Amino acid sequence: MSDDEPPATRSGDRLLWRWVRRLAPWLITAAVVTAILVKYPIGRIVHEMEKGDVWGMVPIAAGATLALWFTATTGDFLLLRPLSPSLRYLALLRGKAGVSVLNALGLALNYGGFALWIQRVVGCRWQTALGFVMMLTAGDLTAVSSIAVGSLAIGGDGLPTDTRDRLRLLAPALAVVAATLMLVPRPRSMKRPLFEVWRKVPRWHRVASILVRCGTISVLIVATWAAARVFGLPVPLSAWASYLPVLLVIGALPINVAGMGPVQAAWLALFSPWASGPHILAFQFLWHLVLVSALFLRGAPFLRGVVADIARGQAGHERQAPERP
Repeated sequence: MSDDEPPATRSGDRLLWRWVRRLAPWLITAAVVTAILVKYPIGRIVHEMEKGDVWGMVPIAAGATLALWFTATTGDFLLLRPLSPSLRYLALLRGKAGVSVLNALGLALNYGGFALWIQRVVGCRWQTALGFVMMLTAGDLTAVSSIAVGSLAIGGDGLPTDTRDRLRLLAPALAVVAATLMLVPRPRSMKRPLFEVWRKVPRWHRVASILVRCGTISVLIVATWAAARVFGLPVPLSAWASYLPVLLVIGALPINVAGMGPVQAAWLALFSPWASGPHILAFQFLWHLVLVSALFLRGAPFLRGVVADIARGQAGHERQAPERP
C-alpha cells in the first residue's frame, strides 16, 4: 500500500480485515459442522445419544470439575503470587470459578476474561496481565505435550501406527518449544511490562506449576475415559492419554466457536478405529454439554463477585506501583 493512497481506502481495508477476522471462526465452524452432519445425519447421532448412559456421566463430570478447580487454581497461584504477594488463594479460587464460565464460549475468551480479572485485581498493567496469560498458555502446552509424550512411550504400541508415528514427532517438539518459552530466563535489564512475569516469577515456581498442570490434564484424561466407559464408547485409556491432549490444543484454537468446529473433525479422525462416527459425536457432544453445565453450576455463585472485582478494580488488594518500561 503506497503512502499516496487516500486514508479512506486504508480505513476501509482495515475495517474489512476486522470483519474477516471476526467472521472467519463462525464460517469455518459452520462449514465443518455442516460437512459432518451431511456425512452423519443428526438422527443417527441422536439415536446413539439415547443408547448411552448420560446420567452416569454426571457424577464423573461433577467430581472432575471440583478436582480441576483446585488443581488449576494451584497451578496459577504458583505463578501469580510472586506478582501479587497480597493475593490470597481463596480469592483466586473464587475468581477462577467465575471466569471459567466463559469456557463455554471458548478457551480464548476464558483466557481473555482471566487476564482482565488479573489486571483489575492485581493492579498491574494490561501488558503484564497479557504476559501472565502467555506464561499460562506455555505452561498448559508444556503439560499437555509432556503427558502425550509419556503416554506414547508407555502405551503407544496399541495405537494406530500412522497416527502414533506423527504424534511421536510432534509431541516432543511441542514440549520442547513450550517448555523453553515457559522456563527461559529474561534479563533483568529488560523492563518491558510484558516480560515482568518472567523477571519476578522464580523458575522453580514455573516448574512446580507445570507439574500441577500435568495433574490437571491427568484428571481430565481419567474423567473422560471413565465417562466414555459409562456411555459405552470402547476407547482405551492409552488412546485418551495420547489423543486428548491433542484435542485440547485443537479445541483451544480460535477457529472453534463454543466448542464446535474443527475439533469435532479431529475427534472423528482420532477415535474412528474404536467406534462409529455417530457414536463418537454423540459422546463428544454430551460430554462437552455435561462439563460446560458443571462449569456453569460451579462458577455461577461467584460470577457476580468476579464482575464486582473487575468493576471496582483492586478488590482490596494492594496496588503495585507502575513500572517504567
